[in-house]
Formats: sequence, C-alpha cells, structure tokens
Amino acid sequence: MILIASTLFLSGFLMTGACLPLVFGKVPMNSVDGIRIKTAYRSPDSWMYVNEVGGMIFAMLRFPLMLAGAIGSLLTDREVAVLGIVAGLSTLGSLTSAVYLLIRYTNSYSLTFDQTTCKSKFS
Repeated sequence: MILIASTLFLSGFLMTGACLPLVFGKVPMNSVDGIRIKTAYRSPDSWMYVNEVGGMIFAMLRFPLMLAGAIGSLLTDREVAVLGIVAGLSTLGSLTSAVYLLIRYTNSYSLTFDQTTCKSKFS
C-alpha cells in the first residue's frame, strides 16, 4: 500500500507545483491556463491578481493531500485504504471551498477595483 500513499503525496505535490506559476505571476492572460473567470479578463492587472490569489488558495488546499500521503507511508494496508478514501473526499471538499473562496474574493475584488484606472481603490 506504499503505492497508494506515494500516489497521494505525489499528486498533492504536483498539483501544488502546477499552482506556483499562477502565484508568481508567470502566466499571461490566455484562454487555456489560469483562473478563467469573467473578473480575470477585465484587464491584465485583474488577471494577475485573480490568478495570484486563486493559485495560493488552490496550492494551500493541496497540502492535506500531501500530508495524507506522508502519514499513509507509516500505516498498514487497511488504514491506508481508508486514508485514501478520506483524502479523496477531503480533496473534493477542499476544491469546493477553494472555488467558493475564489468567487468570494473576485466579487469583493470587482467592488474595490477601479476599471478606468486599473488600480485598487484602496491604494
């Protein structure tokens, strides 16, 4: 069952790694990669802000998957199978919460972002 534990860890690690270009602003505005929602396409600045926050949220919520994989390497076969199911369900739950947090952020972001000057109203 070390295979299940290592799969959990590696999938969490790879998904976190896939979020890092978003966090560091390395993904230009496009229609293929990144957080593709209406608010993100308003300007290049809004694209960067939305993708930075979205990347951070999705990367942080992949940590439990890596933790489950690390813990799973210390458990018996039956415990790892249960841990795999729990990790899968927690991944679905964290994905749901990540989408909710991102939508909530973008709604508040659109209220504080001046579209004419492309600057935050708070800066």
